[in-house]
Amino acid sequence: MKSKRKTKSPIIIFLNIIIVLCCLGVVIAAFSMIRSFYYTNYSYSVDTFYYRLLEEDYPSMVRLYYENEENNVKEEGDLGEYYGVAKYFEAASYYKIYQESGDTVRANYQKEKMDAALEEMGDLSAEAERIKEKLDISE
Repeated sequence: MKSKRKTKSPIIIFLNIIIVLCCLGVVIAAFSMIRSFYYTNYSYSVDTFYYRLLEEDYPSMVRLYYENEENNVKEEGDLGEYYGVAKYFEAASYYKIYQESGDTVRANYQKEKMDAALEEMGDLSAEAERIKEKLDISE
């Protein structure tokens, strides 16, 4: 027996082509979206650092500083002063740890880093005393 082959109408062929193109479009869009997520960098602004400073949330300022450094955010304007506060807090934290453990060499190194960060702090240098109080550092 011979089977009759049905010929597809031009409308069905056109719709099949449209469906295939739509599927390819979805795959390309998904690939593009995943790729953009991979290469997206977020940077934190002066406002973010300002609010962290108001809350005296110094540890998160250190985290934000390193994330900005990772994303190559430039120290422009007041951002450099906020970076100085973050560096000062980090160095002061290590200074406290090394001082309590009796490691004077490392404590002195961290003290030097504190002094360098204090210069970077500029107008925010008053925060140094608050950080020392918070960490209970006496000199």
